[in-house]
Amino acid sequence: MPAPPPKTLEPGCVAVGYARVDASSECRTQENLAVLSAQERARYARRRGRAGAEFLGAHALLRRTLSRYSAMDPSAWRFAPDGMGKPEVVGPGRNERFRFNLSHTQGLVACVVSRESPVGIDVESSERSRGYDALAERVLSPSEHKALKALPPSQWKARFLEYWTLKEAHLKARGTGIRSRLDALEFHLLGESGALCRLESPEHSVESSWHHLRLRPTQAHYLAVVVAGGGSPRWEIVETDG
Repeated sequence: MPAPPPKTLEPGCVAVGYARVDASSECRTQENLAVLSAQERARYARRRGRAGAEFLGAHALLRRTLSRYSAMDPSAWRFAPDGMGKPEVVGPGRNERFRFNLSHTQGLVACVVSRESPVGIDVESSERSRGYDALAERVLSPSEHKALKALPPSQWKARFLEYWTLKEAHLKARGTGIRSRLDALEFHLLGESGALCRLESPEHSVESSWHHLRLRPTQAHYLAVVVAGGGSPRWEIVETDG
């Protein structure tokens, strides 16, 4: 049976894909390895256990998500870093203009793809053991820290992870990564899934042309997506098998 024709990722539409990772599935491991480049397989071979499964799942998910919107086979995509070190599509043809970003954490991988706008994504697991109190002191703005402390202590980790994923995704969309100060970004959560970002500056300016989405793919996972520029995006969210 011939493969179904690819979907069209229209301008203004942003695709978000995520998948749970099962490190014990040998069949899925071989399927994912088959779509990776030789360089990616070599990078995977240097990782062990959960770290390897997350790397493999994230890169396979990205390739399949790109091919969801192109006639290109998932194994055909070629990537190279741009001037800031952020990967971009360089082959097999530059006519396939996509912007993308990926992230992975304990038990989950995710990616975001757009046609035109810079994008960033971050996922975190609440099951990771980290010094959240010390991190909050270092990366939250005074306003964010005040909002967090106004909550019952049982909700502090959840609120911190919402802020953390938004900051990481925002800086990844900028292309600067965590070289920038995380506490210079101040987020106000909007409703169940939105957010507004302010910059620490003399004007304390709002980054009004940036759009933010917060998701909870599982009870243990926090996901944030950021898109730079343009009008409000249309989100296409797809969960797949890892």
